[in-house]
Amino acid sequence: MSTITRTEIEAILGRIRQANEKGGVGITREEGERLARIVLASLDASRIGYIEAEYAELLQSGAIESSIVYAEPSEGYIPVYSDQPTTSSVR
Repeated sequence: MSTITRTEIEAILGRIRQANEKGGVGITREEGERLARIVLASLDASRIGYIEAEYAELLQSGAIESSIVYAEPSEGYIPVYSDQPTTSSVR
């Protein structure tokens, strides 16, 4: 796992914007900004608990609508966060 700070992400986003104004960097401005917004939003999300991994798959597929969220992790549990990463309002 790598570590990146909010400051680094914001600097990368700024460089993408500048480079696209001068001819591009291999990705469109919209793609770069969308990726940076996702990363920034994921930094803002806070862990609220844990659910069993098998229930996470069922939730994602729509097979079930809810699950118990546990305060402490156990084997086979995954973290649950307060916000979905794509909901950032960073511009």
